[in-house]
Amino acid sequence: MVGVAVSWTQTNRSITVSGTPSLGSPGGAPFVITNSAESVPILWGYSAGIATDFLVMSNVFQRAEYEFVQFLTVSNIKANINAVRGGVGFKF
Repeated sequence: MVGVAVSWTQTNRSITVSGTPSLGSPGGAPFVITNSAESVPILWGYSAGIATDFLVMSNVFQRAEYEFVQFLTVSNIKANINAVRGGVGFKF
């Protein structure tokens, strides 16, 4: 299976820098600088996967699936998802 992936995400980045001036700088004081940014982009990408069913008995089957989702890079953030799923089904 192959498809298109769409996701709404929220990313938060923050950085804090602190320091003290060197001994040779007169009148300097310790400092702390904090900066943060938040973004809520909609990400686009693609998805690909494979699945199979195994008949265990005449009315019971097992399922195994693998899916890979890759989103386009936004704000220097690259996101992907690897998912493995399994299940049991009953036919009536």
